[in-house]
Amino acid sequence: MAETANISKMAEKVSKEIFSEFFWEKIGTMDFNWTCIQDRHNKKTHPTDVVFRYEHPYDNKFININFDLKSYKKDSISVTSIRKALESLALASECTQLSDEWKKVYQAKTMNT
Repeated sequence: MAETANISKMAEKVSKEIFSEFFWEKIGTMDFNWTCIQDRHNKKTHPTDVVFRYEHPYDNKFININFDLKSYKKDSISVTSIRKALESLALASECTQLSDEWKKVYQAKTMNT
């Protein structure tokens, strides 16, 4: 469990350093598992390690990007594990569009969607 905690701390630090350079801001709760609302996903929950948002320069609205950072630790860099991580992220991204739970935590009420 300590290894996961260390990965989480490093992922948070690196993501903050990288995305702040793009003027993206971290929003909402970190390390949050939220309920999957689509039976066909065959999952109970989806993980969110962090959500960053940026203002789209042409559409004048905020874009939120959901990250599961712990999926990208050194030991997980293989074709199979990357495929699984991307599939999981795609399913989570699909659910973010429909999940009231995710929207409540990560979308400000005044934000354009």
